[in-house]
Amino acid sequence: TYVGEGESALKRQTPSHGACAGNFMRAVEALRRLPGTKERVDQLHARIIKEQELSTTEATTHTVETDISGMVRATIELFKGKDKKEVLLGLALFGDWPKKEGLHEQAKSTMKESVWGQIFPTVFTTSTGKHLAQKPGGVFQTEDELEVGLKAQMMQELEWHRGLLVDGGIKPALQVINSEHFLVREDLLFLVENNPFIPPGHEGLFLRGLHAGITGDLLVALHLLIPQIENSIRYVLSQYANEPRTSKLKDDLTQPERELNELLYREDVEQVLGPDLVFSLRALLIEPGFGANLRNNLAHGLMTTDRFVDSDAVYAWWLVWKICCMPLLVQLQQNRETSAESPEPQPGEPTNAPPSPE
Repeated sequence: TYVGEGESALKRQTPSHGACAGNFMRAVEALRRLPGTKERVDQLHARIIKEQELSTTEATTHTVETDISGMVRATIELFKGKDKKEVLLGLALFGDWPKKEGLHEQAKSTMKESVWGQIFPTVFTTSTGKHLAQKPGGVFQTEDELEVGLKAQMMQELEWHRGLLVDGGIKPALQVINSEHFLVREDLLFLVENNPFIPPGHEGLFLRGLHAGITGDLLVALHLLIPQIENSIRYVLSQYANEPRTSKLKDDLTQPERELNELLYREDVEQVLGPDLVFSLRALLIEPGFGANLRNNLAHGLMTTDRFVDSDAVYAWWLVWKICCMPLLVQLQQNRETSAESPEPQPGEPTNAPPSPE
């Protein structure tokens, strides 16, 4: 039986609490199909939690080192000696979220090269060993299993991209900015005023969150900004997608607002924000196991202090910064294009000459 196999796993020469918990979970799955087994299921559930916590000591860590010293030096040179407004906007120009199609192709290529990664399943757990998600394995996988595996690999590719951009670009840029400029909230007002992503009355929340992040207090920044992303998406839908139904209408006639876990899977949100940004937001904010799941972990108090200084936290703050800068960057680009199209005055011709009567 599964329970017997689980107990046997603890009696091996090298006991495996992970294997024990896995067999107990399969036992629970089988018992739930039978009536009158709730008490036994509850007993096994308690054992599963205990074995999962013990299994965290069995985990091994594999690291791949990448030399980013050249990228760091280039970033420092790019931001050093620039004026305040230039570096603040330049921070948004440094890097972008990857193309979803490009991630898809890269993930397929990685999966073809990694035979063992396809044969053996990968289980994603919490810091206490609780099961979050599983990347299927096996030689003969169904179409649905292949799709889940591809999604998991795409999100792993995104995690690598976030780490590279943060360590090689965003962190060095922030170090230069804070060493050369003393920033107060008023310096960032231009980012939040009349911003189409920010609902009226929420400017102060964005301002405090953006300022906290750029000056190094990501714990405060994420607590302020991550909930605002959800509300801003509802605002963008109602204002720019002609979709006033950002809430539900339940049977009891209450109207709760649609939350981020639902919004980021809506087609109209993808049409407004674009598939690339939406996929990055899913992986960063709401995907358990395969992604960082920051929104849900923060909302339920599951993030430890260390999580507020890791690459995912820095990237989340930077992503909001970039989104807030985009309307200004678009306007600057349009101004440059207009200037380039305007004919230059000929030598001797006044620049403000009135139009010819002809």
